[in-house]
Amino acid sequence: MSGWQVAREIQRIAPGTPVWMLTGWANEIGESDPRLHYVRGVLAKPLDLERLRLLLHASPGPPAMRPDVSAVH
Repeated sequence: MSGWQVAREIQRIAPGTPVWMLTGWANEIGESDPRLHYVRGVLAKPLDLERLRLLLHASPGPPAMRPDVSAVH
C-alpha cells in the first residue's frame, strides 16, 4: 500500500484526520494533484525540523488532549 493509499483509507475511516505526507518527491506533486484532497500538506525530504515543530505546535491534538474550556470559570 502506498502512502497515498494509506492517506485515502485514513480519510475513509476517520474523515478530517490531519495527515501530512513526507516524501522525497514533494517537488513533483503539483498544486492541482487530486491526491492532495487526502492530506493536509506535503513535506519534502530532507525534513526541516523547525517546520515540523511549527506544524506540530499548530495542529490540534486528539479530542481527549484538548483542554475543556467549558470547565474554566
